[in-house]
Amino acid sequence: MTVALVACSFTTDEEDRGKVGFVKGFLGGVVADEPRAALIGRDVLSAGGTAADAVTAMYFASAVTMPASASLGGGGVCVVHDNKTATTEALDFLTKVPSNLTAGAERYVGVPMNARGFFILQSRYGDLQWGQLIAPAENLARFGTQVSRALAAELKPVGTALIRDPESARVFQKADGQPVREGDVIKQLDLAATLTEIRTKGPGALYVGPFARRFVEAVGQAGGQMTLEDLRDALPQWRETVKSQPYEYKTAHFAPPAAAAGVVGAQIWSMLAENGDFTGASESERAHLLAEMSMRAFGDRARWVMPNGASQVAVEELTSEGHIEKLMNGFNENSHQPANTLPAAPKLTPESPSALSLVAVDRFGSGVACNVTMNNGFGVGRTAPGTGVLLSALPGLNGRGPMSLGPMVLVNENVNEIYFVGAASRGVVAPTALVSVAARSIMGGQDPQEAMSQARVHHGGAPDKVFYEGHLSGDVVSDLQAKGHATDPVEGLGIVNAIICPAGIPVNPGSCRTLSDPRAYGLAVGTD
Repeated sequence: MTVALVACSFTTDEEDRGKVGFVKGFLGGVVADEPRAALIGRDVLSAGGTAADAVTAMYFASAVTMPASASLGGGGVCVVHDNKTATTEALDFLTKVPSNLTAGAERYVGVPMNARGFFILQSRYGDLQWGQLIAPAENLARFGTQVSRALAAELKPVGTALIRDPESARVFQKADGQPVREGDVIKQLDLAATLTEIRTKGPGALYVGPFARRFVEAVGQAGGQMTLEDLRDALPQWRETVKSQPYEYKTAHFAPPAAAAGVVGAQIWSMLAENGDFTGASESERAHLLAEMSMRAFGDRARWVMPNGASQVAVEELTSEGHIEKLMNGFNENSHQPANTLPAAPKLTPESPSALSLVAVDRFGSGVACNVTMNNGFGVGRTAPGTGVLLSALPGLNGRGPMSLGPMVLVNENVNEIYFVGAASRGVVAPTALVSVAARSIMGGQDPQEAMSQARVHHGGAPDKVFYEGHLSGDVVSDLQAKGHATDPVEGLGIVNAIICPAGIPVNPGSCRTLSDPRAYGLAVGTD
């Protein structure tokens, strides 16, 4: 669903702050992978909330409606541009590895970070009361919600395995012994009680005190290992973003490693900006550019990335002008450079495709893009008894980690305007999908909806071939092959959520479009 953000002034009546309808006129917009979460985010903006308020409420709603990737047991990363202070920064609240893992655990689990992460985000950049943002999720858990098409799609391949866990079966198993399906109503009373603790006592209730002790015991009952010290010490960090080379005074800001896709996305964007030919290129030329630049970025990633997604090289070096020029050595607009001739040969790396994207802009011109993950679909597939919390997989184990996360905000810092706020999921293809949409709409001047729907290409370097979506023009495929690319059709390449403002916001909100990817089942909402 796509709704235009209408350019008009907004008015407010202060005595109604916190109520839906408080803002009259331009609200901003939200996008989420699960429709009910997006509607809750829209209501938060209508009640006078900021973009940070909106993504916080959408996250907690998603913890109920999309626990496959958004459970309280997981972690994530956000990129925030605040119009008031004209600053852009990243918040890292990725799941942590418990400090004293021993051999023989049934399930190695990550230390949960989402509750603290979104509290820190909202406390710095939010305007509404904390409890108001948690209450909608609490009600969904307590009174029940229908399984959406988005959640049903995540359940379909793993539902039978998931309900082998008795605690998970209490939520996801029907009376006939089968996993729930789209339209079935699920109630999560234990999770509702946990959300009550978080609403009334703050997120600290999950990390210190009596509830934290019960949670640690429940993790042990579920076969995991965690200590009270692990919870106490699980602190989010504000960090510098990964900055691209500028394009027409616009700088793309990405999440930093261990959300490794941020560097990959920044390098692809920087190479396209350095090349300068994307704006006037034909579709065949754009496909070749995107394939060659992504192949180079993934080749370079093999040099700097560690198994947990962290970098062995200073991030500033990886996106410096000199390094971007070095990455482009050997590029030819008329032919493919074999991947094995690159300075750093790409390597095939396992990556979890499971993640969730949340995006919001507000009436003030601030924007937030977030990814959260369980490091694997439904984490370890077990729920901590008495809490309703699905437990995250251990980050960095067998590709189960934040490697493919990398939300993006495009900012002109000279005039304090944002042009693109987006995040993507589905594993290794996420950064190429995200940058493709951004480049087509901002560099290429393509209509935002067309940019989102356009057939995508991806070249990760290993194997040395271009993967393309089936609706890519046959002429484009033939041209890629004529340039020396091996090609392979696939069903879909990435899921992107984005708010695109080609003329900039807050000055020109009428240019903005809120967009959810037609390849999935999310919802984009922008209202006046």
